[in-house]
Amino acid sequence: MQSTIRADWLADDELKRAERYAFDLDRSRFVVRRGVLRALLGAYLGLHPSHIRLETVGRGKPVLNRAHHPSVHFNVSFSRNQALFAFSQNVELGIDIEAVRTIPEMEALADSILSPGEKAFWVQLPPPEKEQAFCRFWTRKEAIVKGLGTGLGFPLNKIELSLKEKQEVRISDIQEDSWELHEIHAPEGFCAALAVREKVNEIVYLDWPSDFEIVNRIEDLAQAG
Repeated sequence: MQSTIRADWLADDELKRAERYAFDLDRSRFVVRRGVLRALLGAYLGLHPSHIRLETVGRGKPVLNRAHHPSVHFNVSFSRNQALFAFSQNVELGIDIEAVRTIPEMEALADSILSPGEKAFWVQLPPPEKEQAFCRFWTRKEAIVKGLGTGLGFPLNKIELSLKEKQEVRISDIQEDSWELHEIHAPEGFCAALAVREKVNEIVYLDWPSDFEIVNRIEDLAQAG
């Protein structure tokens, strides 16, 4: 398997976006994330990574060109040195990962992010547990709005959740159908969540690059391209 992510896999608009990052580390991480995304999509679709055509919908949600690949959905999230990629067939989805960290304005943010019921639960937690719980609420709601494509323009405190590992969420303000939420097992110091528009029977977890037998095809595709 080809392990090197190449910048020339990226489209011109992606390279221009990379150049807008002020710091080399952030620029490099963006190029790697887009390169891995293209590598995985290319392996799933049988295309060279540079031949993947991406578009944006809603408030900047990246999607595959629907005219050519209407059934494949994906979503990407990153925090610090971690990134998550989610893929599905015919099912809208959103994913989010965040580092658990001290947020000075966490108490103030809670009013705009947590529903009244969630806030009542959260304020009673011991201080050491508050940061973890806040992160878990945040990632779940972020995953939903990313799946919807609305971004943070949607009022997160209108979404009522629990901290169960799996749950169904109905968002009546937007649509009649419901979303299924799954807690993703993230590295220590992070929390993550996946939202899917339909019930799923199985979620397959893979680590890049060791578990991705599917991307063994990338090297051949890259050489062919």
